[in-house]
Amino acid sequence: MTIFSVSLYDDDYDKWPLHKLCIKSWERLQKQIPGSEIKIIGTDSELYKKFMQIPNPHIHFSHSKAVQADCFRMFCLSQIPESIYLDMDVFVSDKFKYQKGTFLRNSFWHIQNDNDSELFKKIFEKYLTGEFIGKQDKFVFNSFYPGVIIEEQEGISHLYKFDNRPNAKILFTDDEDLTLSYKDDKTVTCVSRERFIPYSMNLYGDKELIEYVENFKEC
Repeated sequence: MTIFSVSLYDDDYDKWPLHKLCIKSWERLQKQIPGSEIKIIGTDSELYKKFMQIPNPHIHFSHSKAVQADCFRMFCLSQIPESIYLDMDVFVSDKFKYQKGTFLRNSFWHIQNDNDSELFKKIFEKYLTGEFIGKQDKFVFNSFYPGVIIEEQEGISHLYKFDNRPNAKILFTDDEDLTLSYKDDKTVTCVSRERFIPYSMNLYGDKELIEYVENFKEC
């Protein structure tokens, strides 16, 4: 099994404290899958060179970095059987339990290819035709899993709200009703104890992550 993320730009991903913290946390997932490895697939990889040789204007001349990254990660998933894609701001806690299976989610920060490369080849082909260019993750998800909702797994958190909000108002709370009231607010609610609450950044009691967030709050 390959646990990977992608880096297509000179973004010094390995110098960002949150990225370093999250990528290190993937070792907990790696330990659950014998023989697995962690990779960051960049522009120096053979996969990227192969990707760039595909003569297609939709994937190579998009003005959106997000679109280019979407195309490339789906390409990687189509080429690497038994792989798990994670955004670099995805944190894996001790509570997370690996489950076999192939799945998309309606937000593509955690995608799993359990030896079903054909599914991701079909998805990538739709990027090549332009059908999925600029479409939200949920649109792609529903094209292959209409009407299906895959519940988020406990123990894994997408900490996207911390990447570009150095002055975010952060509220630590374990009150589910309170976190729901801040669902559409600029306030970032954080649940520090070992439980899952929707619409919140779940930290699962991880001391290192909690310390990072507390320092972030003071930036």
